[in-house]
Amino acid sequence: MHTKTYGRLLIYWFLIIGVFTYCKSSNQSVLERRLTERHIMSEHVFKLDQAEYWDNPRKTISDFAWERMQAGGEGLFIDGPEFVPMDNRATIPLIIYSQRDKKVLSDTPIKGCAFVVAVSLETQAFFVAPALTAPDRKKNANPSPGLAGQDFVVDLRKVLGIPWEISTFSVRLIHRNLISNQIVVGLSETEAAFGSSKEKKLLNEKHERIPCRNAGVIGPSRELIQEILQKEGRSGLNETGILIEPRQQENKFADIVPVHVSYFLPTRKEDTINDEIGNPAGTVVPVHVFVTATSGEFWYTTVHAPSEIVELNGDTRQFGSGTFSVDVKKVFGLNVPDSLTAYIYVFHGNLMDGPSIVKFKGE
Repeated sequence: MHTKTYGRLLIYWFLIIGVFTYCKSSNQSVLERRLTERHIMSEHVFKLDQAEYWDNPRKTISDFAWERMQAGGEGLFIDGPEFVPMDNRATIPLIIYSQRDKKVLSDTPIKGCAFVVAVSLETQAFFVAPALTAPDRKKNANPSPGLAGQDFVVDLRKVLGIPWEISTFSVRLIHRNLISNQIVVGLSETEAAFGSSKEKKLLNEKHERIPCRNAGVIGPSRELIQEILQKEGRSGLNETGILIEPRQQENKFADIVPVHVSYFLPTRKEDTINDEIGNPAGTVVPVHVFVTATSGEFWYTTVHAPSEIVELNGDTRQFGSGTFSVDVKKVFGLNVPDSLTAYIYVFHGNLMDGPSIVKFKGE
């Protein structure tokens, strides 16, 4: 009798585990399918369960910080929920861990000088702001050597003013020359609706109806980009992506401070530009250019760049290919003091490149 009872308990236990595993894997498959369809890698470094981002966001921070300090080196790390059910959540928690040289933090503290960047994957809308409110900056003339670890939890919705509607965002954190891992956050009506065919249809409709037809800045030829790449020993674009060059330059307050951007990106057929007789003549690709500096300031703009249409055999998508230049000093109106270093990044959807570093030095 005892053996039969024990056997029944084992069967019930395995059934419970099986149901739980099935439910969990089913939920994961919905998330993974939605993210995979968008060609995105979302890196959740703090290994939290969905609810813990709200209920216990610092659960693993101490262990993570200890491991990073033992490994050494600088780094920025962020994490947040894969999706936010808007019916019962009112915030988008973003967990931040920074490990920086104390001298760098003395010049540009994380508070006020680290910037969270989010790009809508449906509309290409660009959001950027300091991740944390800046205190009165009091520079430490003699910071002690070594690394400092800091952790924070902020509300991404409050920091960036993200619209509270069904959407998907690629999110990163930037501090001077360092950029964090990427996470992707989806806003959904409910937990059950996330990844559903209904929401997918709404997201696709949202994607199609956003116009993007402003004229951009036509830049250097692809040959010039390739020449720059060869001089710096870097390969050019051989797949979908975006590239900013040169990687570093020093400038003694010249009138023109150019950076060059090259890209090969999926584009919408709705953004095709037709010629006078109605034949496709090109397309428009939005590229976001973001600049931060050792002064703690930041600037950004969006270039809607006229692009060549490229179609690949066996791929139903349409691609936009092209290059453009941005005069950093002119476009952003940099007021350069005796010494300043600017860090320039470019974004499109979940793709980015940078920094291109410009060091301004006096005579």
